[in-house]
Amino acid sequence: MTISGLCSRDMHPEGYETLSRDSLFRIVERVLAAFYQNRPLSQKPASSLIPEKQSRNLEIVQRFLAGERAVDLAQEFGISVRRVNRLVRRYEGRK
Repeated sequence: MTISGLCSRDMHPEGYETLSRDSLFRIVERVLAAFYQNRPLSQKPASSLIPEKQSRNLEIVQRFLAGERAVDLAQEFGISVRRVNRLVRRYEGRK
């Protein structure tokens, strides 16, 4: 093959050859396995809520159910009225 027949994508500096996607997944799998090999699996799923927000949300719901207006709560906590209503609906769905 002549030089003019080679495409630039066919030429790689030494050590930078093309890798298949499968080999990249295997590398990531090995790294993750090595990192987590001695860690026990959690029996309880991690919560996506930050503890401060969890307690804040509970306070919002309790105060709403005690009679405070959603508009006032939203303004005090710096969130939207829609968010207050979603929190209340989520809480009511757990009962």
